[in-house]
Amino acid sequence: MSKTLLIVNDFGIGGIQRLALDQSYYLSSKGINSTILILGQMPGKDSPSFFNSEQALIKKLGVKFISFDGSRNSQLKELTKLFKANDFGLVICNNSRSTVLSFAARILSRKKLIIVSIIHQLLSMSSPLQRVKRIFYSQFSDILFAYSVAVEKDWNFRRKHNAFIWILSFFREISVCRNGVFLPRINSIKVDSFTSENIKRRLIFASRVTAWKGLEHIKKVLTLPRFANTELLLITPFPAESFINEASEVSQNLVTNLVGKSITEIEFNSTDLHFYPVSYGRNTKFIEGISLNVLEMSCIGVKSFVTKFGTETWPELADMGVVQEVDWDELSDTDAEMILSSKTLSTEKIEKCREIIDIGHNIQIIFEKAGLNLFS
Repeated sequence: MSKTLLIVNDFGIGGIQRLALDQSYYLSSKGINSTILILGQMPGKDSPSFFNSEQALIKKLGVKFISFDGSRNSQLKELTKLFKANDFGLVICNNSRSTVLSFAARILSRKKLIIVSIIHQLLSMSSPLQRVKRIFYSQFSDILFAYSVAVEKDWNFRRKHNAFIWILSFFREISVCRNGVFLPRINSIKVDSFTSENIKRRLIFASRVTAWKGLEHIKKVLTLPRFANTELLLITPFPAESFINEASEVSQNLVTNLVGKSITEIEFNSTDLHFYPVSYGRNTKFIEGISLNVLEMSCIGVKSFVTKFGTETWPELADMGVVQEVDWDELSDTDAEMILSSKTLSTEKIEKCREIIDIGHNIQIIFEKAGLNLFS
């Protein structure tokens, strides 16, 4: 099987980086040469990144990293050289710029390779100009994916209601390719046997400290009497000092902030409850409530509470009760009681989650769409 190249803008701690690395892990585990190209600087030794925190697994599986830190012309020249020197059969682009660069480099190198572009953000979250650019650049791919149903619906909504966007996006239809998790890097927790009298719940928030991730909702949660003595664990790429200071003014909750840690470096309990209260505001009618962190938590065995109407991409997880929708704007102490008294996940349910979320499904869809045999 020919080599696979995955392109990202940077390699800090984020969903795109997590996905690209897990895809590379899976490909390498199947004997397919996998390289991650960063269109910028390599992470510094002291900077929070999966590259630094997962060096042992990266080396074990032989995932290669290269970076092109320069102007766009310089990056195009370097990418053309890379294509000429390697037999890449598939290039997976995780941003619009890399899609155009790959298209141009393919022409200049005269190499036959398939360009797959994955859209990781709702169009509604972009400015009008950025939205048009993203749609236009996407047309330079051979295959176009949305990581969620919400992204696909938003994309098609824009096409339907804007003739200019419809024309721009005429050549490439978009379809859903759900994310996944490389299971060998995540161990499921042992399901504890306990009674309702000795339940010790801990709330988890694992994400970037940005407004649309729903930190304001977390602050509201902490003010509810039923959560008064519940510990909050924040897992963030950078310190959340401002949030912690503000939270301490309205709540007596114990707040712990783990910075720059991968989920796999943290010990979780079966009684932990993960909150992902994503809030896009009035920008969009489409909600994607299940992040890669939610998927990771499901594979570990931790239940997640997500934004209402946000489970459409992963209905199986909602049906099993592994994730549960919440109206954060209307959250009451009665809801808090319901959340805190919810049952932990069974071993059988955790194993089913892992089967559904396995990154192998994601890779299989990409390869099938590209007309490639994953196991050749």
